[in-house]
Amino acid sequence: MIKGNTSSKIYHLPDSSSYARTKAGVWFRTEAEAEEAGFRKAGAGRRGGKKAQAPQGSVPKKQPGKPSDG
Repeated sequence: MIKGNTSSKIYHLPDSSSYARTKAGVWFRTEAEAEEAGFRKAGAGRRGGKKAQAPQGSVPKKQPGKPSDG
């Protein structure tokens, strides 16, 4: 079973390092069920585990050793 912490809206899988010390406010059968309820996976970060993107309108940095386009 998957534990859901209702105050943080984070769910913990049985193999999670914090599973044993997590107090479940709600239980889920699947990760999909937890995510549909608005919970995010433990360790996924606030962005849902997605790679951070540059802010809109920012200019990409030139990489060393690469010629510029302009």
